[in-house]
Amino acid sequence: MGYYISPELGYYEGDPISPADTAVPQRPDATYQWVNGAWAVNPTASAQAAYTAALDAGCRIVSTGTPALNGTYGVQPSDLLLVSGEQVYILTRQCFSNGQSSRGWQDVAGAYHTLLSIAEGEALFSALAGYVDALKTALAVAQGGGAWVAPAQPVTIL
Repeated sequence: MGYYISPELGYYEGDPISPADTAVPQRPDATYQWVNGAWAVNPTASAQAAYTAALDAGCRIVSTGTPALNGTYGVQPSDLLLVSGEQVYILTRQCFSNGQSSRGWQDVAGAYHTLLSIAEGEALFSALAGYVDALKTALAVAQGGGAWVAPAQPVTIL
């Protein structure tokens, strides 16, 4: 049993399927590709993995005006759907979706942080959306042949 590259199947582990298959060392992980007789990081797969890891990790926020908002907030698509919905509600109703001028917002650890004003909510939501936009830009640059450069954290809000 070994590791092989098949022209039809790509990388696999097992016994050779065809005489055309090439024996190779074990692939370090899925972000590597076989290039000129050696494993090399696939920049597109590596950037995609870094992008996914960044989304999984969330966005760390530091508030200079309200330290109680400091925390790491979710930025997965489902999190941004909630952020967008709240932003639309604020724009159309001039209050949070709970009908109040303050509300709690959950971080990735499950703790709730109280947004004491619409302005605090707008600052937090804009920072989270901006962070994800910067991640998407970094991914696009890397997939276009540039270097993956993740946006800096923490993101500071007032």
